[in-house]
Amino acid sequence: MVERISPDIDDKPKHRSFADALIGQPGGIHLKELLQIREVGWNADELDIHYANQRRVADSPNFQTENAWFQKMKTIFRELDTHAGIVPSSGRFTFLDLGFCPGGFTSYILSCNAAARGTGISLPFNQSGHAYLLEESLRWRFEPHFGDLGFYNLLNEDFTLYLRNVSLRKLPHTILNSHYDLVILDGHFLRTYVDPSHEAPIGRWEANRLMISQIIISLQSIASGGTAVMKLSRPEHYYTAAILYMLDEISTSLKLVKPLTMHRTRGTFYAVAKGIGASNHLQKKKEEYLFQFRLLWYEISFGGTAGQGRFIDGHGKDLDFIASYDQLRSGYMERLAYLSKDVWRIQMEALHEQFRRRGIISW
Repeated sequence: MVERISPDIDDKPKHRSFADALIGQPGGIHLKELLQIREVGWNADELDIHYANQRRVADSPNFQTENAWFQKMKTIFRELDTHAGIVPSSGRFTFLDLGFCPGGFTSYILSCNAAARGTGISLPFNQSGHAYLLEESLRWRFEPHFGDLGFYNLLNEDFTLYLRNVSLRKLPHTILNSHYDLVILDGHFLRTYVDPSHEAPIGRWEANRLMISQIIISLQSIASGGTAVMKLSRPEHYYTAAILYMLDEISTSLKLVKPLTMHRTRGTFYAVAKGIGASNHLQKKKEEYLFQFRLLWYEISFGGTAGQGRFIDGHGKDLDFIASYDQLRSGYMERLAYLSKDVWRIQMEALHEQFRRRGIISW
């Protein structure tokens, strides 16, 4: 039996305390209103049926659903590009797309820039990964790799590591030996996920490792001065705040973008960090974080009392190498609220509209 520690990292009192500190900042009024309307939603039984239907469709997509997602992902990246200026219209441009299937982000980039070249890693179809729908006319400029991001050896050492009786793979040679102008971190844990050993998933353990694996691959693969686009959720959670703090520390600019397509009513958004490692100081900080994330990846993969991995610490200690909970509360609240205000506002307005349309609220 694999032993894990604390399967739930959503320490609600601590998250709420963190959110309360943000409410007092300029722009925090949007978070206050969002938390209030979320409370209404949590108490509305009829929404349970709505979200259950959404999960059912997402867990068993047919071709029409997959194709609809593919088209929407193109629109999402167009929104990101419009707000943050990510893809140049011409000239050499390389990118790494982590979690690229069904291929909408890749399609948008290759269509925008005829000189762009990309590669990516996505979950295989036989592990419940999405279909690969990139247009045939664009495929010659993209190198796809199908693999489980949680089952690569991210220490980049020449020795064999086994996880749940599965030998960890080395990252593709192309990725190990390239540096990219853009890295996209869009892999997300699927409820229907099947690991390579065909054992039952262990919930947040895989989700934790998926996030950390993407961060490691991005930090070691991004070119000096490059851009990272990372999907995150709820900036008022201190785990998310820690990741945003790190991106702020290693980049020359950071912007949070909440696409209206698919994300309006959700807690998800995208962080766009530009100029990563653009100076010696930023490069040094990036390398320090990379080293610490590799240590954390090894610990949650092979640590714990049974030596078979553990959950991320529910009290935030695992990310103290970025900034402790108290450091974030005392020194990052104003900046975080400034970055997040439109993320909160857009979701609050979208939920208000949805609830009013369904008759859940009348104001």
